[in-house]
Amino acid sequence: MACVPCGAFFDVHCERRHEDWISVVSVCYHAHAPGHAQYEQHTNASIGQGSEWKRIVACEENDGEYLLTAAAIRFLVQATNGSDPRPFFLGMGHHRPHLPWISPSRFIDQYGDPRQYPLATHQTYPASAASIQWHPWFDQVVKTDVEPAVKQFFLRRGYYGAVSYTDYHFGTIVNMYRRMHLVLPCTMRDVVEERSWCKRP
Repeated sequence: MACVPCGAFFDVHCERRHEDWISVVSVCYHAHAPGHAQYEQHTNASIGQGSEWKRIVACEENDGEYLLTAAAIRFLVQATNGSDPRPFFLGMGHHRPHLPWISPSRFIDQYGDPRQYPLATHQTYPASAASIQWHPWFDQVVKTDVEPAVKQFFLRRGYYGAVSYTDYHFGTIVNMYRRMHLVLPCTMRDVVEERSWCKRP
């Protein structure tokens, strides 16, 4: 299958904070939509397949996560080519493992049969939770959309796959530092924002 490049969904923005000592870069989303990656066509609402999670089966290089990492690498090469000796900040705003959990097949399927994982001990939304903690969105409209219970197995595997996919991209940047014989930053932090039942499975 031929993969058609999807175009530039991401840009690297450089902001000069001070002439003498720093340049700041943030790699940002221009659109949440991924490129022209190819997704599995099968859907099964009872296990969340196709809505909460699904596999990328081809053209992974056109997925938004891949494009974001590629943009970060391009900046890293540019920022360390010797033309500008000032330090820099590299921020990668990856969407995963936020819902929906869209990952290449290998990251999902490595976890095997999802029924091998235990269900969450707490199966109901905490009655004592503040109302502001609940934020319905397009991929979780009601608090009970982790039912039937069998769906939770597949949601957990989808989540695990998305975490591994994010870890892969983060590791790609770390390995790039090493290949370029750069000193890793004093502070390297990966902040992942999640919501509601992302924490429950």
